[in-house]
Amino acid sequence: MTGSRKYSMRILWLWICVMAMISSCSTSGSSGPSRVVSGDTTIVRSGGKGVWEHPRTFVEELTIGELDGDENLMFGSIGSMVVDSEGGIYAYDRQAPAIRYFNAGGDYVRTLGGEGNGPGEYLDAILGMSILSDGRLVTRDARNRRLSFYHADGTFDVQWPLESGLFTGDALIADNRDHLFLKIMLERPQPGSPWKIGLLHLDPSGAIVDTVRNPTILGKEDEIGGRFLPSLQWTRSRNGQMVVGFSDSYSFEIRETDGKIIIVERDSRVVDLTSGERAEWEAVNDWRQKYQGRNMTSEIPTLPGSKPPYKSLTADEDGRIWVQLYRLAEKQTGIEPREVDERTPPPLSWREPEVYDVFTSDGTYLGNVRVPEKTSIYVMRGDYAWGVRTGDSGEPYIVRLKLVDVEE
Repeated sequence: MTGSRKYSMRILWLWICVMAMISSCSTSGSSGPSRVVSGDTTIVRSGGKGVWEHPRTFVEELTIGELDGDENLMFGSIGSMVVDSEGGIYAYDRQAPAIRYFNAGGDYVRTLGGEGNGPGEYLDAILGMSILSDGRLVTRDARNRRLSFYHADGTFDVQWPLESGLFTGDALIADNRDHLFLKIMLERPQPGSPWKIGLLHLDPSGAIVDTVRNPTILGKEDEIGGRFLPSLQWTRSRNGQMVVGFSDSYSFEIRETDGKIIIVERDSRVVDLTSGERAEWEAVNDWRQKYQGRNMTSEIPTLPGSKPPYKSLTADEDGRIWVQLYRLAEKQTGIEPREVDERTPPPLSWREPEVYDVFTSDGTYLGNVRVPEKTSIYVMRGDYAWGVRTGDSGEPYIVRLKLVDVEE
């Protein structure tokens, strides 16, 4: 046998061994994580329980808001929320519109700026906020096409122009170096094609560093997407990592700034789309087609028979990765029928519980977290989260919650 032949056989045997190792670690029901390193790529496979001994949930320990009373404590629709290093809360109410600041004890302190077009003012579409290392607040005021900066005492600092026609949530990301990453449209939307969304990268002085195209997954073509269909999900962490996944399987990539990649894989199960939930979403799709169809760039896809493993990827303040899972919907009580018109879609009485799997920034699986009913999480840091809970009359409350074990 020649030397090149021996080398080829050795490489083939090594490949077989590696694949066998991955296969043995990925069998359903395996309890411990495995980590296979090949060059700049690490594959982390986990099954069963994580580092946490028990699943976890959140317990509400601070509530801000009133159904009727002080107008500074009455909220309409909280669009964005950030928390400073002292635990103070900035909450943007798009219905007012108003950016209000509450201290760590929940007391109202001030309202920043006000409605309008002048310096420090804003309109009804702030698409993200972030706290910089010097304590300043930066907001993305989409209607006025600019970024606005406020000092820690609430006074207006400066504004930067930003031309972008993209209106989407979480469109402003600040990293630990105070570099800003802004979601923008890279191309004009084309009928029948997914939107080309990327990140405009600005340094702390406002200078453009570059434009980062939306990440892709090798072998996966992003599609237009639709309710319960697999899609490309991505987010950027404050530590600089890019987290990217295609939700047709329970897998995502953690891309480091030095080019290294961590591929995270976990067992998943099929989640059915029940007949009751399907019927309600079909009614919503019919409503959208009737009243919004003329403005759509593509057809509304048909609902599938089951749901993908996960619906979103989020990086928290500590760099942990929160994977929001699809779950079987539960029928809600007290949802009254209502008259449908061009501004009022059909009601939804089937709701999914908000459930996450949590991973460290190196791909280690920590465990599972279920969010209390009628509560949505906006900020996660350490053992705490901040978000919004909906009251019995539909009124929103700002809440701080603590992460606790659920005894099995």
